[in-house]
Amino acid sequence: MMGVEPLQAALDDGAEVIIAGRCSDAAIYAALPLMKGHDAGLAWHLGKIIECGAQVVEPRSGQDSIVGFLGDGYFEVEPGHPDKRCTRTRVAAHTLYENPSPSELKGPSGVLDSANAEFEQINERTVRVSGSRFRPADVYTVKLEGVQRMGFRSVFVAGVRDPILIPQFQEFTEACRERATNDLCAIGIDPDCFTLNFRIYGQHAVMGSRESAPDMAPPNELCVVADVIADTEENSRAVLAKVRYSLLHTDFPGRLCISGNLAFPFSPSDVSVGEVFDFNIWHTVELDDPLEPFTISIEDVT
Repeated sequence: MMGVEPLQAALDDGAEVIIAGRCSDAAIYAALPLMKGHDAGLAWHLGKIIECGAQVVEPRSGQDSIVGFLGDGYFEVEPGHPDKRCTRTRVAAHTLYENPSPSELKGPSGVLDSANAEFEQINERTVRVSGSRFRPADVYTVKLEGVQRMGFRSVFVAGVRDPILIPQFQEFTEACRERATNDLCAIGIDPDCFTLNFRIYGQHAVMGSRESAPDMAPPNELCVVADVIADTEENSRAVLAKVRYSLLHTDFPGRLCISGNLAFPFSPSDVSVGEVFDFNIWHTVELDDPLEPFTISIEDVT
C-alpha cells in the first residue's frame, strides 16, 4: 500500500491523471501539497478528512464533493454544495475514522498526530483545523497485502419465528450440523472440503463471542444466514442443500409442528456467490527506496 512518493514521482514525470493501485487514502490528497512545501501534519490531516468526500457535511444526502484549503498553520474544509455545511463534530469524527488509535494515523513515512488538533467552526459552512503534527518514521514501511483462494460460497437466508425453537436455536444448529455432515459423508463429500457458518441475526450475529449483553430476552424472530464454503461450486451447493434440509426438518425438544422449521423469503432459496478469497498476507515491509515496489508507466491518451 503505497504512500505519497509514487504519486509525486508520477506528477514530476508530467502525469495529469493518475490511476493508482493500492494506496493510502490520505496520501492521494497529501501528495501534491507536500510537493508544494506545505506543513506535513496539516497536509496529511487534510488528506484524511477529504478522502471520503462529503462524509463530513450535513445533510448527507447524495454524493457531494468537499473542498479543502491549506493555509499558514491551519486548513479549512467546506462543502462543494452551496446549501450544505461542514460541522466540527463531523470533521473531528472523521479524524477517528478507520483508525485503531483516536489520535494517530500511521502511514508509510510517519505518523499523523492529531492529539492537539483544534476544530473551529468559523462560519456555518466551514471548519478550520489547526495543531496537527507529523512525526517522520525512522524506517520507511509499506503494507503488503495478499489473498488466498478459499473455494466457492453458497448461502441461503431464512427466518425463524417458533417461540419454542428460538431459545434453543444455537444448540439446534449444532444438531443440524452433525446431521448434515453425516448425510454428506454418505454421498462421498468429505467434511474437510467445506466450512459451514451460521449467522443468526437476533442472537449475536454481529458481535459473536464479544457480545456485551448475552443474556437479553429471546427475540420474537430470528434471521438465519447459512454460509458454506467448499472446494468446488458443486460441493458448495450440495452441502448447503443438506444443511437447509436439516434445519427444515430436524426435531427439537418441545417441537409441535410437523412441517418446516424455517421461512424462506426467496425462491430458489440457495444462492451461489462465486469464488471466495481471504487475506493471508498482511505484513509490514521495510524499504530503502519508497518507489522500489511500484512500477510507474506514462501513457499518452488523445
